[in-house]
Formats: sequence, structure tokens, C-alpha cells
Amino acid sequence: MHDTAPCEAGGWLCDCCAAIQAAPTGPPNVRADDYETSREAGEAVDRKGQARALLAYYADALDGLTQSEVGALSGLAGTGACYWHRVGDARAWGWLEWQRTEDGKIVKRTGDNGRGQGVSIITPLGLKIAGS
Repeated sequence: MHDTAPCEAGGWLCDCCAAIQAAPTGPPNVRADDYETSREAGEAVDRKGQARALLAYYADALDGLTQSEVGALSGLAGTGACYWHRVGDARAWGWLEWQRTEDGKIVKRTGDNGRGQGVSIITPLGLKIAGS
């Protein structure tokens, strides 16, 4: 991952840096009715940093990944880290997208809970960010 300083020093931002800077950083990482401990943990979360770290796994996954799969690969499953929220953030920011069938349906694989989970794939912008 490259530092944004070279882009900023030149008075411009590459697509990658512009997308990273455009992604929201602050709350809401918590819900209004969350316990105080959840609020404290949510305030400490680096949403962009976590999402960028997960992109490396998606960049290597030719068939995409479910949230359960990226959780297992990254070691975040079972740690209490809400990594699935960062997957959703990355989709909202255009870094990931749903993998779709020819007729437009979201591709699903059986997750660790025995139910179908949507498969996400990395976008060209996500690849730039993962390689930056």
C-alpha cells in the first residue's frame, strides 16, 4: 500500500487515493442502543484500514469469497471483530461487488452456518487499492 503523500504533494490524487479518502472514516460504527463497551470498541475501529486489509484476500480469490470465507482466511472469524461490516463497507465504497450469474442473481455458497451466503468479488478500483 502506498502512502498518499506523493499524490497530495503533487496537488492531485490518483484514483486509488481519492477512493480511499472518499470512504467514510467515522461513526456510525455503533448503534444508538449499543452497550458502552460496544461503543468504545466501535470508536476504536479503523474502517478503511480493516476493509483495505481484507481486499488482499479478495484480490487472490478468483472465484470470490463469502463473508465467512474471508473471515476464516484473515483469521478474524471468532475474534469478535465484525469483519463482515467491513465487507459491506467495501461493497458500498465500490471496492467489492456481488458476483452475479448470467441472469443477474447473486452467486451464493453455503456458509459456516449452513445457509447460502452471497459471494463478493473485487472490482478494478478494489484491485488498485489492494495493490497500492
